[in-house]
Amino acid sequence: MAKHTPKKKVSEKSRPFRLRDFFSSERAKHGAMATAITVGVLVILLLVNVVTGMLTQRYPSVNLDLTPDSVNTLSDSAKSVADHVSMDTDIYILTNRDNAVNNLVYSEYGVTYSQVAALSDKLQERNARIRVTYVDLDLNPGFSKNFPEENLLVGDIIVQTAHRYRVLTVDDLFQVQYGDSGNIISSSKVDGALATALYQTNTETLPVVAIATGHSELLPTDTFRSMLSSNGFLVQSFSLLTEKIPEQAQIVLLPTPSTDYTEEEIEKLTNFLEDATADRDRSVMVTFHTTQISLPNLDEFLAKWGLQVGSDIVLESDSSHLVSSNDTYLLAQYDAELEFGGKSDYGYLVLPQCRPVNKLFHEKDGMRTYSLLSSYNTSYLFPADSVDQPTGDEEKKSYSLAALSQKRSAVEGREYSSNLLVFGCSTMFTGGVIDTSTFGDAAFVRDLLQYAAGSQNDFDGVEVIPSVINEVNLTMNSTELHVWGLGIFTLLIPALALGGGLFVYLKRRHL
Repeated sequence: MAKHTPKKKVSEKSRPFRLRDFFSSERAKHGAMATAITVGVLVILLLVNVVTGMLTQRYPSVNLDLTPDSVNTLSDSAKSVADHVSMDTDIYILTNRDNAVNNLVYSEYGVTYSQVAALSDKLQERNARIRVTYVDLDLNPGFSKNFPEENLLVGDIIVQTAHRYRVLTVDDLFQVQYGDSGNIISSSKVDGALATALYQTNTETLPVVAIATGHSELLPTDTFRSMLSSNGFLVQSFSLLTEKIPEQAQIVLLPTPSTDYTEEEIEKLTNFLEDATADRDRSVMVTFHTTQISLPNLDEFLAKWGLQVGSDIVLESDSSHLVSSNDTYLLAQYDAELEFGGKSDYGYLVLPQCRPVNKLFHEKDGMRTYSLLSSYNTSYLFPADSVDQPTGDEEKKSYSLAALSQKRSAVEGREYSSNLLVFGCSTMFTGGVIDTSTFGDAAFVRDLLQYAAGSQNDFDGVEVIPSVINEVNLTMNSTELHVWGLGIFTLLIPALALGGGLFVYLKRRHL
């Protein structure tokens, strides 16, 4: 009988490695699960990152706006303007996109040009008729030939429709000034500038303001021109002596002349206002300053319309009605005698160095006069050229500082108005007043001139006054960008996911 020899037990360590056994083991199963979970999480994070990038490009409004005062977010006015755009509208940004989003444009001025890219993208997202295109003038120099009358520069913006185009320069987009310590303080007007350009290029007709020249005018009009252009007016200049009043003009501005007008010029103004066949509202606007000499022909023209400008200066005795310690910098009252579709309250209205505007009659020969702005009853008159000081005994009363005379007529069954607007204070139309958001002068003048031109705003109730934000840092600084972009999203979150997967793997390998 053969002797049975028992088989030796083979230990796990001495057993030869077989791939099939490895994959069927509990260790491999747990390890594979941990690896699969880790890979799955990383794939999900990668997909989320890709999808988020695609969504933010397609829908810029989903981007989180972490800027002070949310300057990368469209204002309600800009949204309303964009919603009313009914024509194909091109926004050409004259730089490449990388330079725009990385603030390499106008960087020497300390401005944050990336706001242009952010808000333009959001306008495009809001209305499919708006299209944003970046044009690198170095790579495409022939583009400028499409606009031969313009001196286009890198960083300019062109908003164009079939009606017209508007060029926005760095001065239209940003306000730059130097602080007391020499630092650059930049402010943004991008939101309002883009909204205005969209409005101007989409509306069928725009009111025309014609500025008369040739009489050594004392009022510098650059700031006022900018304000008018920013609020939907077309502005042009002409010589009242040698040229006709522009055919499409609705408002003729006489910006504080220092020499008198000829009888022929006065006749042009009279015919302009009294044209019985005029099929639109027409207005003449005159501004005065305390340093002007007597202008008899102009004074006679005003008197026929029931208005007269006094030779004295209006001073204020109550410091609460002044914007500074200077008694010529008056805070004025909005009289609201004339309903011109504006606001019920314009806040602080500042009229520095003002002459009184007197109404010679209330109603006469079809004309009616209205006070627009007046001083408080604590003001008084004082000779503008006096070297003496006020005694304090002067009569205190309210004086009209701006007035309007109106004559209405009917043409083919439709009523139109002729208006003469007289301001005793030309300084309110200069820089530091008309372009300062603290004061209500710009809004008041805008509403009044829209009424005087008989223009109807196609975008009901939309204000297109540029929103000036006095903020140096309009976006995250480079440290914040590195912390959020590189530190958190690029490194921290993936590291946490990888660490979590590694922890699960090490935990399960010992099961």
